[in-house]
Amino acid sequence: MHEYTVLQSVESAQHNGDAYMLLQCPVCGTTGALYFERNSYYLDRCPACLFVYVRNVPSEHALADFYLTGHSDEGVFVPVTQKRLSRRFSKGIENWWHAWNIVRHARGRRRLLEIGYGEGHLLKALKSTARFDLEGIDYATAPVSYFRARGLRVFSSSLHDRRYPDGHWEFIVGFHVLEHVQHLDEFMKEVRRVLADRGRVYFVVPCVTHFSAVRAGPQWKLFGPPGHLWHFSVKAMKRFMADQGFRVIFAHCISNRPHLTVLAEKTTG
Repeated sequence: MHEYTVLQSVESAQHNGDAYMLLQCPVCGTTGALYFERNSYYLDRCPACLFVYVRNVPSEHALADFYLTGHSDEGVFVPVTQKRLSRRFSKGIENWWHAWNIVRHARGRRRLLEIGYGEGHLLKALKSTARFDLEGIDYATAPVSYFRARGLRVFSSSLHDRRYPDGHWEFIVGFHVLEHVQHLDEFMKEVRRVLADRGRVYFVVPCVTHFSAVRAGPQWKLFGPPGHLWHFSVKAMKRFMADQGFRVIFAHCISNRPHLTVLAEKTTG
């Protein structure tokens, strides 16, 4: 556990929108250097593992306000069939590729959970393979009835609130989830708990060392606190997953899109 300072005053935390301050890189413990400031948040960059992180991590109260005002659709869910044809085609190809990549690396693991299923693109692609016993969870409430009516088992819940038994899942998927999590260590501890022995995780996150991110610098479109808190390099992701009790099978950032994909297996003992 790396060093951080918890704000003791509830009033101060809510006023400042900060839950705690990171004094070191939360991945490797190196003292970071200020990269830039945006929206009253300071983003530091680790000189050792190149991890970019929000120094003053927002409180749950501040995050709730942000997502409510910035992403609310007033309870109306718009399915993908009503959106732009080009976007539908692009997402369809991407999720088909990821679905079959997951099938290939699952190696017979059938019980699969998707955390943050969003618009359900990947969940539907995975169902079409007929290889998994699937479940999806997401904070959003609007899509639940839509997807349940189409035969998908989905819930509006966080991972912690679902209270799964130990070792319940054999494969866990999260697309653009880790960068939003307030407490990374706590989240990954719960992921590891609900995974079976030799269970696997497949995460996709923004890649801070992708050529487009390096070229754009602080103006990179995926820097956006408090929505995105953590920005991984491949080196940082490998270190982070190993420290969380996982054997990294691969971690790469070789797409034309600025995404890092990691597949890792829960270690035993």
